[in-house]
Amino acid sequence: MKKQLKILNLIDIPWNSALTSYAIEQAQVLRKRGHIIYFGAVRNTLCHETIKKNNFQTIDIPSRKDNLVMGALLSLRKFIISEKIDIVNAHTGKTQTLAFMLSLMSSKNFKLIRTKTDAKIPKNSFTFKRVKKIITGSQAIKKSYVSAGLNPDKIQTIYQGIASQESSYAPFFPAFRIGILARLDPVKGHKYFLDAAAIVLEKRKDVKFIIAGNEANIKFQALEKYAKELKIENNVHYEGFVDDPIAFIKNCHIGIIASIGSEVVSRALLEWMSCGKTVIATDVGCTAEMLENDFLIPPKNAALMAEKIMSFLDKPETIESVGINNKKISEKKYNLETFAQETEDAFLGL
Repeated sequence: MKKQLKILNLIDIPWNSALTSYAIEQAQVLRKRGHIIYFGAVRNTLCHETIKKNNFQTIDIPSRKDNLVMGALLSLRKFIISEKIDIVNAHTGKTQTLAFMLSLMSSKNFKLIRTKTDAKIPKNSFTFKRVKKIITGSQAIKKSYVSAGLNPDKIQTIYQGIASQESSYAPFFPAFRIGILARLDPVKGHKYFLDAAAIVLEKRKDVKFIIAGNEANIKFQALEKYAKELKIENNVHYEGFVDDPIAFIKNCHIGIIASIGSEVVSRALLEWMSCGKTVIATDVGCTAEMLENDFLIPPKNAALMAEKIMSFLDKPETIESVGINNKKISEKKYNLETFAQETEDAFLGL
């Protein structure tokens, strides 16, 4: 009979991101397999709110800007002892340091796991001496650890799983819909998405370019202004933050990942593929691990992005066939059962 683990996750980011998504889904699959899961998170943040919505018990930890951690360490030490925590799972560099300090203070021996799903370049710090296993959300992240001098035998890549969605193939009339689902941030490449749109729209007018995502370091007004400069504003639509990204995806014919960096874990790409959609993506982060080369382009290359889009618009039957293949890849490689089994095996195997 397998052991029931008590696991404390530590996550100190204030926002929702691919990191948050991975952390919560990792916790969910472990909970479904009978393990007891807690979260240490920063109160009054979007991340904390999302964790609570998923019915996880939480304990407060300091924010990234808070250097007064001794009180938090004492509270966490008490919690670890009283709840008999077996594993502390740190999702950020700062919480890894926090967990390292706890391992020196606590009378309750626990194992330390570092789960990394963000783009920050790691450093081989002294805190890794206490880390028993590193879980990475992609091979791209694993390579960054190996480059930093970490032992590759200590590192395991576990791809996030996603539920398979019912395919939806909307009619192409009156317009093809090309979508980008990403926060409005320079790293997400919206400028190049619009540049590609302008090239496509010089050749045909039956195309709409749809943007969904919350405003981060770019305001939509700035993108709207740029679209007007390109004289394509009538074919560009902004839906803002969407509560249901799957519904947005199903209403598009082709998905675009235009990022110029990041994407070391790409939740958006997973969602596009799970819905059976054709995706054109820049070759950054983990996209080359997930998509075939024919659908990858260099970052900042609007001309090639437009060329790829046109190749599908000229042969619309390929939009569905490529999407079907993406769905098959998603169901085989990124299913929830595989994610759950590999995750549980990693935690039980310490």
